[in-house]
Amino acid sequence: KMKEEINEFVEAQLALLQLERDTEVEQSTELFKTLTNKELEKRGMTLSRLKVAGFSSGLSGRTMLKLENSKEGGLPSHKFSSGDIVSIRPSHTQASSKPIASGVIFKTSPDRITVALQDDSEVVEDAIVAIDKLANDVTYKRMREALQQIKEGNGICDGIKHVIFGGKEPSYNPHCDPVVNFSARLNDSQKSAIQFALSASDVALIHGPPGTG
Repeated sequence: KMKEEINEFVEAQLALLQLERDTEVEQSTELFKTLTNKELEKRGMTLSRLKVAGFSSGLSGRTMLKLENSKEGGLPSHKFSSGDIVSIRPSHTQASSKPIASGVIFKTSPDRITVALQDDSEVVEDAIVAIDKLANDVTYKRMREALQQIKEGNGICDGIKHVIFGGKEPSYNPHCDPVVNFSARLNDSQKSAIQFALSASDVALIHGPPGTG
């Protein structure tokens, strides 16, 4: 019965997680309809005037798109990072225009951004393009992996999920050595919380209201 409950919980959370991800992309897309390229660049959501420097083959056969500054020197200041979901369009168009490709940023450097393309694209070498940030997939990927571990019983999750889902009572070590080298900045309540966490054999839940540190 517990296995069924865990599977139902995981499937429900995965569906909600996908919904949250899709909603974030939709909200970004709506924003692109109302702001100019210059405003989007100021917000760190768009990087334009990039030159397609080439293509290569990446993991799982995906096409890797290499983008560099179309002018002399490295890339301008930006907030793009690995894991960002991006759409790609001709640089002279507005962000609300239909993209010619989409993908996930594989890596960035001072001189280049490499994008792992999702599907077939209309991007050609030497084209001048802009990229728009829709969301970041890294956080969602980590949460999906954690949920799958709970479902499959892999790793540390297998030891604590029975406690979390009510299969057994959490246990504590009453003989846990007291912590002596506390920071002088901690108050008694914070010291007690640390001692409580260290004595937990399975999992410890600490409620810290805003401002408690």
